[in-house]
Amino acid sequence: MYVLDLKKELGRSQVRKDIFAFAGFALSLPGAPNRQGVLTITLAPRPDGSGQLKCKFMVDLEGATSLCAAASTVFRNLAAEALDTSLGQDFEYIVPLAAFEVQDKVWFVQEADFSLKNVKSRAREFIAERLLPTLTRRLPIVFHDLEWWGEG
Repeated sequence: MYVLDLKKELGRSQVRKDIFAFAGFALSLPGAPNRQGVLTITLAPRPDGSGQLKCKFMVDLEGATSLCAAASTVFRNLAAEALDTSLGQDFEYIVPLAAFEVQDKVWFVQEADFSLKNVKSRAREFIAERLLPTLTRRLPIVFHDLEWWGEG
């Protein structure tokens, strides 16, 4: 079994300077063993303090290209499922972006932008206390340790 070193892989990423936080996860797909993945989160603040958390979910399909459709179905429900009061008063809306497959369908990638009223000062709290717990309740996903980029 291949073990992905998330810090090492993210360190190689061309966008690492933009990453605010990341977490590994296990995704349950129908009729398949759990697939491992990583969530990266970047910030896009506006001058007024509001802005977006740009989330990128990357799932290792381990060569099972037939799972692309199942992964797409899980994340297609993200917009409807995430609009939940448990995301709190800072949450405004979600903009799900198109899913895409990379490296000959070895990886499945889904992006979503969460718009917040106060992203600059409340991003950490929102991610740790609102976003990840809500996603865990609403999607077949279990997150591993959340890490803040740049902290040892």
